[in-house]
Amino acid sequence: MQLSISNYEILNFQNDNIVLSENGITKIKSYSLFDVIKAIHAKKSITKHELDDLFGAHRLDSTEAYEALKKIIKIDQIAEYYFEKITVAYNWNFDIQLENILKEELPCEFNVCHFDDLISNTNEPYKYLVVLLCEQYNYQDLKNLYFAFVSKHPDSAISVGYCKGNTYVISQPFIPDMGNACHFCSIDKLLNNEYYKNSTNSWSKLLKFCHERETSIPGQTMSLFQKTLVFGATVQKIKTVTGLGRVYRFQDNILTETTISLNDGSVSESAASHWCMCDCIGGTK
Repeated sequence: MQLSISNYEILNFQNDNIVLSENGITKIKSYSLFDVIKAIHAKKSITKHELDDLFGAHRLDSTEAYEALKKIIKIDQIAEYYFEKITVAYNWNFDIQLENILKEELPCEFNVCHFDDLISNTNEPYKYLVVLLCEQYNYQDLKNLYFAFVSKHPDSAISVGYCKGNTYVISQPFIPDMGNACHFCSIDKLLNNEYYKNSTNSWSKLLKFCHERETSIPGQTMSLFQKTLVFGATVQKIKTVTGLGRVYRFQDNILTETTISLNDGSVSESAASHWCMCDCIGGTK
């Protein structure tokens, strides 16, 4: 549990220790409790576990000391993270490296499953963050799965990771209740442009070719280095969106598309915009 600590002042007199806070003016008679108050003076926040350790180090009962401290200075419990469950789904042969990296880097529980099991694994009324990692990109199958999930969880977020030439793209998290652009705003816009005017983009042409034949864009074999780049970027995306990385950003900076170069590992981010004919407009398919 994370706690926020409001500002307060410590006044040292010859015979008295005084604390001035939003709660009022308090004379501290316990030298041990006063030492704890001095120890957390420079902090804006602290976990309950850390605070209990401080109480223990000064031989104070944690329950009694915590209740006394709340009367002296203003302490509030910081709201829990918005997302309650994290799920990473994939459509390739299971790679234990992915789960090992997630275990090492994420300080919370998560679930790893195949695309086929996503809906059954997210059937509880939680706020989920789902990342779909594609090896083969099948437009229609992915779209069906994508909108099947968001129709049941409009307050959850979903991103899609897929190969695009020599890069791996992780789309912006789409939250239907928020009304931001979804993954298919970008994909359908590319398809629409290809049908009206052929571009010089080889991946767009491949997307159109496979879409017309209702087949998957074949996946490419990745080296260990490239897999590590993808898995690492996935972890970073999860941390950024959930706040687990302790780096706070504005909403516009979080709802971006991330592109990782599979050649040199460079990362770029770009804003995603709505496409006027996308299924996500209006929040229904």
